[in-house]
Amino acid sequence: MKRLRTRLSLTVLLPAFILIALGLSALYVGGYLVLRDSAFEAAEREDQEDLAGLIENVSENNYTHLGYALPPIIRAYEANKPAFLPPKGSAEEQEYKDYIGQKAANQLYATLVNRIIRYTNTWTGFLYEDTAANRMVVVCSTDTFRVEDNSTQLSSMYLGYFFPRTSIFDNTEFYGQQIWDDNLGEMYASAFYIGEIKPVKDEDGPYRIWALHETIASEVYGALPRFSRNFAITAAITMVALSLLIYVLLIAQVVRPLRRLSASGNQYIDALKGGENIKPFALSAKRFQNEVTDVNDALYFTQEAIDEYTTKIREATSYEEKMRADLATAERIQHGMVPSAPLSGDNFLIRGHMTPAKEVGGDLYNYFRVDERRVGFFIGDVSGKGVPAALFMAKANTLLRLKASDVNIDEANNILCEDNEENFFVTAFIGLLDLVTGELRYVNCGHEPVFISRNGVYEALDEEPNFMLGCLPDFGFTAQKTTLLPGDRLFLYTDGVSEAMNARGELFGKERILECLNAHTGLPSDDVINAMHETVAAFVGAAEQSDDICMVALDFGKEKALDFPASQEGLFMVQSFVDSFIQGDAIAILPNVQVVLDELCSNVAFYSGSVEKGARLILRDDGKAIYGSIVDYGTPFNPLEHQAKKEDFNENGGLGIIMVRSMCDDVQYRHVGGKNIFQFQKNYK
Repeated sequence: MKRLRTRLSLTVLLPAFILIALGLSALYVGGYLVLRDSAFEAAEREDQEDLAGLIENVSENNYTHLGYALPPIIRAYEANKPAFLPPKGSAEEQEYKDYIGQKAANQLYATLVNRIIRYTNTWTGFLYEDTAANRMVVVCSTDTFRVEDNSTQLSSMYLGYFFPRTSIFDNTEFYGQQIWDDNLGEMYASAFYIGEIKPVKDEDGPYRIWALHETIASEVYGALPRFSRNFAITAAITMVALSLLIYVLLIAQVVRPLRRLSASGNQYIDALKGGENIKPFALSAKRFQNEVTDVNDALYFTQEAIDEYTTKIREATSYEEKMRADLATAERIQHGMVPSAPLSGDNFLIRGHMTPAKEVGGDLYNYFRVDERRVGFFIGDVSGKGVPAALFMAKANTLLRLKASDVNIDEANNILCEDNEENFFVTAFIGLLDLVTGELRYVNCGHEPVFISRNGVYEALDEEPNFMLGCLPDFGFTAQKTTLLPGDRLFLYTDGVSEAMNARGELFGKERILECLNAHTGLPSDDVINAMHETVAAFVGAAEQSDDICMVALDFGKEKALDFPASQEGLFMVQSFVDSFIQGDAIAILPNVQVVLDELCSNVAFYSGSVEKGARLILRDDGKAIYGSIVDYGTPFNPLEHQAKKEDFNENGGLGIIMVRSMCDDVQYRHVGGKNIFQFQKNYK
């Protein structure tokens, strides 16, 4: 609501304030102009009345007063007529003023001035029109003063001064003309032509005389400053009052109703989160409809719609939760159908991994002992996904386990074809391994090719094509044979790996599978499976997993792994591990293997920088040689690239590498996936 008040202040109060200010400004300008015109008209009328009364008064006895009082001053001016007025403040100016003023020091002039003052409150004077010089000369002025003895009337500072006739006079009377006075500034002037005045006692003349009435402009428009001041005060009070009124109305008509709506909305939301069912909104009365009540009514109908929708959601959620619980149960059942732990013996190890695309999927794998010398295993992929595929997978898993003991799956295929109205099918690879001879009997039923690692290099296993299970009854499946040697590894997978798709629509493909496998040779099977899973995930990126992912790895031959800390304590663990692993015919090479591992593991412990993550040792015995792999997460370093000189290896155990080379039949180094992998081979003979 604070934001709303701020926004309303900016969007409503500020524009309203500006509009009020503009309106008051327009009102002020209009009032000012009207008042100015009224003052001008009033001053003009006053001047007309003053001049008319003055002329009427001084016109008695045929301008007798003018005829007696003015001629002496006019004659004095004519007798000593200057071409220009003396400079202001100069001695010449004072001399000129004294000269003219002496002619005004008579009783007739004083009587005339007193009579003029009686009829006007502002400056009034009589001007003599000097036609020869084209100028007007002040010959009488109400701005006068007396000497100290109060016996002589002296003229004002204007007496005897003149200005060009054309500046304000044009042989006609005028009222309200703006002129500039050097002494008083801007003046308001009115003039009236009296006529020609003949001196009473003299023969000269007649003289053309004008009456001039002047008022300081500030006195004419004296009411304007007061008007402006009063208007400014009134306008400020009006603007503040109107702004407060608008603000109060906004708060009362908009902010408070919206605050109530907001509080009701928050209450309603909190109730929904808490699972309560309340109805804080009610329909507004029709006679009080406005935008706020429209919002209230919209929220009311929204409340009713949410209430109805929530009821449906609760019903759907209850059903969905039941379905989810059923799916979770099915997921647990399905995971219970596949082995959760590796199967191992003295000379073999099988492990698997499965990631369904949904809660339940159609991929399957299994491995189990058939008897003391044989191990059965298979991997499969049911067409489709979800619960139907999972049910068909459960059926296939049971049948393949029963028939994998003799790799005769014709009967299993016929059973899967029965009552298969949904036309499901299964691709599968089934194998049976003799642990004594290494003989492997297998059959590929339309499944992905299996890769076999021999001498550290993966390649595709030779396979005869067969049809998928569950499609054609009485199909004759062809089984094959091969012999696994100690150290060989089989890698099985479903199309969730090879057909994993990224955002650009590209498939992971079998080439990338082989590339990943060959980049991680020498690692334990669980590391290889994890590396494959990470590589696929990195390739897919943000794209959704499109299919179930299933992988199985089978190692044939004696193999064990040890995770040890990169420390002195870890070296003791390695020694004990080697002593327990090397038995039988390999005892003869035990001292050499101990020296090699002591040197290599010491390098890891003291120079690799892999203290936090430690390291792993993998040993494999194929009956002819001991194969070792040391894996650490330290700084990349290949000691095999250095020269066999003491000064080159004194910080990284380089001299010991010379012994390792001499005692082993093969040594290799690789840096893959942030791991240092050092491998060696030591033959029995």
